[in-house]
Amino acid sequence: MPDGTRGASPLATGAAPGGHAKPHAASGSAESQDAEAEPFRPLLDAGKGEWARYIGLDASVLHYQVEEVTSVGVRTRVTVEVGGERLGLPAIREDPPDFDPAAPQRGLAHVVWRAGRTRITAAGRQWEATLYEDRWLDEDIRYVRRTWVSPQVPVFGFIRMELYGDDQLEARLELSAMGAARTVNAE
Repeated sequence: MPDGTRGASPLATGAAPGGHAKPHAASGSAESQDAEAEPFRPLLDAGKGEWARYIGLDASVLHYQVEEVTSVGVRTRVTVEVGGERLGLPAIREDPPDFDPAAPQRGLAHVVWRAGRTRITAAGRQWEATLYEDRWLDEDIRYVRRTWVSPQVPVFGFIRMELYGDDQLEARLELSAMGAARTVNAE
C-alpha cells in the first residue's frame, strides 16, 4: 500500500482498493470546495485527558492533550520538546467542537486538493485513513502537503502530515503514541 513516501502521490492512482480519490481544482469559493468534501470533525467526541504525541522531522516531540471540553469549545494543551528538553511554556489552544483541522487549505483559491481512502502504518499499527493532499504554488515553489487522518486518533485525528517544497521534504509529523489520561496505546 502506498503510504505517502516521497515520489508519486498515493492518490494518483485512486487510493487504496475500494477507495476513492477526487481531485478538486479550487474555484475561488470556499463554500463549493467544502461542500464537496466530507467534513472531518474529530473534536465532536473529544474527551478530557485524551492525548496524542507526534515525532517531527528533526526528532522534536509535539504533545497535544485535551484539558477541557464544553459545548462551545475544546481546550488543548500543546507542548514541544527538542532534544529531550521542553521548549518554552505549553501553549493553550481553543477550538470549536465542529472544527475541521484538515480544511484550512481547501478554502484558498490557488489550492488544488484531493481526498481518498488509504491505509497507513504509524504508532505500531495499521490504520484505515483518509488522505488529504493539497497542492499549491507560492513564490515559484511547488508545495504538496499530505495529511492522513482517522477518527480513531485522539484530539485532532492526525496520523501523519508531510510537507514538500519542490519535492524536498520540509516538515513531517507522525503519530507515535496516544491514549486517555492514564492509558498508553502505543509507544
